[in-house]
Amino acid sequence: MPPGQPVTLRIKARRSCYSFAFTVNSQTEEIEQTVPTSAFTPLFTGVHLGLYAQGANEISCLTPAYFAHAQWTKA
Repeated sequence: MPPGQPVTLRIKARRSCYSFAFTVNSQTEEIEQTVPTSAFTPLFTGVHLGLYAQGANEISCLTPAYFAHAQWTKA
């Protein structure tokens, strides 16, 4: 993915699974993956979600990431 492209991340938390999906640069194609909540249960008593940025290809990310449009909605 080229740097500087806007990415939309969608996370749906359900009783039985978590759904993680994203689109790049407002494209109509969405990439989605579902993970059962049982994958987290043996290790954790709760789940915390957050955003952070890191480098790629063994190159550190030295530019701060700003998540100005991050929002939480209840479905």
